[in-house]
Amino acid sequence: MALAIGVCTLGGVVMLSGIRRDEGKTHSITTGIELGAMAEMRPVMMACAAAGLGLLPGALATGIGAQAQQPLARVVVGGMITSPLAILFVLPMMASFLLRAKKQNE
Repeated sequence: MALAIGVCTLGGVVMLSGIRRDEGKTHSITTGIELGAMAEMRPVMMACAAAGLGLLPGALATGIGAQAQQPLARVVVGGMITSPLAILFVLPMMASFLLRAKKQNE
């Protein structure tokens, strides 16, 4: 569980830093979000794929001791499947709303 939270946090920070970097370069919120999300998509996907594929054998194991490792491995693999969707789709939408609200308050 802690692995899934850590990878999700890492992916979110990487995505937001890319969005903020490109938003500062282009001075346009929409263009910055598009460019930042496209630039950071590969690192986010690779981090999630590495963690998910690393624990996939543990999630599918049927040998001795599998009853102890399967629940944790299945949670992490499931988290690594769903977290890129949240990071790549939900996070840019939330950043759009928050950056627009921040710009209106200035």
